[in-house]
Amino acid sequence: MSLAAAPALAFVQVDARTLACVEGPLAPAAAPPPDGTAFLAPQFALDRAPQWWWVPRSPVRLVTLEEWSHRFPPHPNGGAGVPWEPPEQDRFRAAFESLQPLLRSGQLAKGVPVTRMRARASADEAEGLFRQLLARVPTLPAGLMAYGLFLPAAGERGPEFIVGATPELLFETLPGHRIRTQAVAGTRPVAAGAEDALAASAKDAVEHRAVVDDLLAQAGRWGSPRAGATSVRRFGGLMHLVTEIDVEAPVAPAFEELVRALHPTPALGVAPRGAAGTAWLRSIDSAGDRRRFGAPFGIRWPSGEGRAVVAIRNVQCSNGSLEIWAGAGVVSASEAGTEWREILDKMEAVRTLWRL
Repeated sequence: MSLAAAPALAFVQVDARTLACVEGPLAPAAAPPPDGTAFLAPQFALDRAPQWWWVPRSPVRLVTLEEWSHRFPPHPNGGAGVPWEPPEQDRFRAAFESLQPLLRSGQLAKGVPVTRMRARASADEAEGLFRQLLARVPTLPAGLMAYGLFLPAAGERGPEFIVGATPELLFETLPGHRIRTQAVAGTRPVAAGAEDALAASAKDAVEHRAVVDDLLAQAGRWGSPRAGATSVRRFGGLMHLVTEIDVEAPVAPAFEELVRALHPTPALGVAPRGAAGTAWLRSIDSAGDRRRFGAPFGIRWPSGEGRAVVAIRNVQCSNGSLEIWAGAGVVSASEAGTEWREILDKMEAVRTLWRL
């Protein structure tokens, strides 16, 4: 797997030790080929083509983390720093404040303001950074799922990429028409007493419950979903509340149907779903700056089965700009200062994961 020979690359982790990946001239498509494997990598709003990527006549390969480490060894400059600009607090504050009337009126019970931090990255630096990030994949903490997409320069535009390690599974289809999804919400940095504090937090319980209830409602269209017990799980330097949800469907839903029904969960979107929430989400990112942050990212096999993760804890590069995005779940009991601290914790966790 040499980027010099085939610079375009897509991959997603499919289990604890294995990645599915393909490289070559990635072909964009508005829909997956009916008889081929394709990677789903849309923008957050799902309203811009292309959304799918595949390599005609090139099979997707399953690669172990050990094999990956041999193919993408540590880069000589793997510990190099990146000159980040300060996070955009004004963007977060505007989204937080615009959400308050909707919370007070009861139109929304939860929303997720987002913001970013940026650094400049030339075309030459972008490819080197991508190699550096690929080498980090085998070292990621347990529970995080790696994913990524690299597109070489097109015309005057430099390379484009996204690389991430998410704790959140949007869905996975399993034998017997079984569908598995996860509610992941509530955040604390790993520290003494943090697990007990997160488990006992009334605010985080409300935030997490909004995600659980939404996923149960959405999954109910295919069968009778079952939610497991909620627990606190550690994912690198952060911990979250997690609830597993399973449903056995009499007929397997289409992959694309699952994507559009489940995305965005209230962990990255709003609760309840509806016109007010959709309008607010559009208003806080009217230019589509967030690109693939929070979007579904996954793989669909020729059988129609597959998995999709929620594209968070990532680094994006496009048009010479390197970006880290983060969001915070806001409910009526939320305080702006506390949520801003959560944003900073998440951004720092991304920089630590990827040594940036």
